[in-house]
Amino acid sequence: EFSLRKKRPHNDPLIVHICDQKNAERLWDVSEIELKVLRKLGQVFWPGPLTIVARKSDNVPSLICAGTEFVGVRMPNHAVALNLIRESGLCGIAAPSANTFGHISPTTADHVYDDLKDEDVMILHDPSQPSTAGGPNGVGVESTVIKVAAERNGQEENGSKVYVSMLRAGGVSLEAVRSVVSDCGEWNFDVCVHGFSESTSSTETEATVAPGQLLRHYAPKQKTFVTKQRSICSSAEVDSRSTLAQTSNVAVIDFGESLHSLREVCAFYTDLSPSGDVQQAAKNIYSQLRAAEIAVGVQAIILCWPGEGCEGLRFTLRDKMYRASEGKVCNVDQKSVWV
Repeated sequence: EFSLRKKRPHNDPLIVHICDQKNAERLWDVSEIELKVLRKLGQVFWPGPLTIVARKSDNVPSLICAGTEFVGVRMPNHAVALNLIRESGLCGIAAPSANTFGHISPTTADHVYDDLKDEDVMILHDPSQPSTAGGPNGVGVESTVIKVAAERNGQEENGSKVYVSMLRAGGVSLEAVRSVVSDCGEWNFDVCVHGFSESTSSTETEATVAPGQLLRHYAPKQKTFVTKQRSICSSAEVDSRSTLAQTSNVAVIDFGESLHSLREVCAFYTDLSPSGDVQQAAKNIYSQLRAAEIAVGVQAIILCWPGEGCEGLRFTLRDKMYRASEGKVCNVDQKSVWV
């Protein structure tokens, strides 16, 4: 049913949403050392934008896990969602995001309606709470997905190495995860991150243990590019080019006013954060991508790269831009976009 309505491939796993941390432990089959880390992460980040992946128990059907041995679990920070799970009487509810697969993630009820209005779906919200009455959510991006797995050598687990991997960048930063894991005891922890590049992104035929692993994801319908320019070139500076579009036909999604001079010549202009605040930009990126997608006359979309570094949600913001553009980079001036 999910796959049919979302056009979602069967190799993309579902996240199980819970309302009580004890239910998570019924969904996992893990060692004591793994459980210590899992409990600590849940205590700190739940309810909230963190999905924790660990080895599944027999309580979890393989279909939910795309045939893998791992399941992702999250506790949403939303009264309506928590009440729905609680009233269901179930250990958890396995569910995907409420959009067409691969399309820009929804952050409002209107976004959900735009993607799924032709399907038999119901949108739940609480009109007494402004943030849930069809308004934007509080984070703006998906949950961070963390996988926790220890070495399994049949020996005493004390002293074993625990691997904590970030599988998907999201609303919890890598530094925050590292800080929590470092307080989990004397064991040897290896915290790593799966970066955004073709070599680390899954194909549409590979089964994965977490959603959001494809190179093209969270993407608009138009061709989308990132530019790493911090100022606009003049046409005279460019000897040769392969023109992609005229600037008058593109949407510019700026960051820190780097491309502000294009405001009057492009088809659509917005700035995720004029002050260069990555948290504000992450909160705005999906709503602005959707606004650019439906703007009149837009044939292509340009995203301004937010710079290197991993502090705060900068890594998350780059990941969303990279996947929306499939890693395609361009240059832009007052007249045209080119590579």
